Amino acid sequence: DLLKSAISQTVFATTQDETRPILMGVLLEIVDNTASFVALDGYRLAHRTIPVNSEENIKAVIPGKTLNELNKIIADSDKELSITVSPGHVIFDIGETLVFSRLLEGQFLNYEDIIRRDHKTDVLVNRKDFQDSLERASLLAKEEKANLVKLELIRDKVVIKSNSEIGDVEEEIASKHKGEDTKIAFNSKYIIDGIKAIDSEEVRLYFMGSLNPCIIKPVDDDNYTYLLLPVRLAQENN
Repeated sequence: DLLKSAISQTVFATTQDETRPILMGVLLEIVDNTASFVALDGYRLAHRTIPVNSEENIKAVIPGKTLNELNKIIADSDKELSITVSPGHVIFDIGETLVFSRLLEGQFLNYEDIIRRDHKTDVLVNRKDFQDSLERASLLAKEEKANLVKLELIRDKVVIKSNSEIGDVEEEIASKHKGEDTKIAFNSKYIIDGIKAIDSEEVRLYFMGSLNPCIIKPVDDDNYTYLLLPVRLAQENN
């Protein structure tokens, strides 16, 4: 189900920080029969588009909790779903079930300005191999406050590292690499969340140096984008 996957691929990137309530929701933007779902928390951004039938354009921010509950209901239904947005509220009509929710108030960030199209490094990896290596490295990374995994993007391989007082992890996976070599670090949970949200066999990662966001996309599918801010490393730790 397209709606279910659109919610699953975005809602996890909402913030739990109640001081920024607008970011506790997912932006639903419908323009010309295309629905965009966007969530961000200041560290990462998830964006998914799906085709819909709509006679009007809509822009609303729906609480993440509402969408999580909606996904549980959708899982048990094969009926078509309709969405009605009125000032301050949204109604999801799923056959014999109606879900009412308030909308979040405030100005959502202009996410389109955040997603850069240019890059210096383009890396193609097997999604499962990458996820497995990241998860192994994250077991050690969790022992440290920063929860860091470090990536070295070198010709034809990605080196994944993590360090803690317990020990060090270093693994390599094969890659197809275009552009500059790069060293970069991420919060291990955030990068794993993004990889898990993608179900293609391979993923493509785009980098613009070690200080700019990384963009992760499924291969041959332009309908999903995951953007992740890196963690700045001290020079000696590179």
